[in-house]
Amino acid sequence: MNCLLWKSVTVLSLVWAVGGQSSGDLRLADNSSRTGGSSGRLEVYYSGQWGTVCDDLFSPNDARVACRQLGFSSYTQYGTVGTLGFSRASSSTRTWLDELRCSTESRLIDCPANTIGVADCTHLQDVALICTASTESTASPNGDLRLVDNSGRTGGSSGRLEVYYSGQWGTVCQDSFGSNDARVACRQLGFSNYTRYEPVR
Repeated sequence: MNCLLWKSVTVLSLVWAVGGQSSGDLRLADNSSRTGGSSGRLEVYYSGQWGTVCDDLFSPNDARVACRQLGFSSYTQYGTVGTLGFSRASSSTRTWLDELRCSTESRLIDCPANTIGVADCTHLQDVALICTASTESTASPNGDLRLVDNSGRTGGSSGRLEVYYSGQWGTVCQDSFGSNDARVACRQLGFSNYTRYEPVR
């Protein structure tokens, strides 16, 4: 998934993604099938479609890698969709990942696992995650990024770009900010690329 960026006269802002998913992208789907929040059923994009992740062997390392790829600092809780109160995927949805064994990878699809698409799970075993919002200063190391939307919410793929340093969040100036900077910011936030950047209005 790409992110869409907006530059400001004084501050840089990144705005929501419009398609363009890449293999290995992740998302969290809530009970209304909305995505972009910090909790929900974990889904991975592969071979042109979104699929689920089985909870077999799913561990804190796997949860941490997934949440960080999604742009969060870590995870708060993980389990099956049933134990965390989220809906399971439809019967036509593929299960892409099973028996994950992550350690320090930056993308879930790069972790050791069964061959993609080889799984012995039902959708009752779909993994759900509650990721740790990066607004929590105790969980944010220097250099963390976040996007803040017009309502002050974080965790989505749109908003004002902010960076964490020395115990507080601050903005990024647009001076000399270019396409390479936008690409690096979006990738650090867990997106494959940016779509556009413009001034904050």
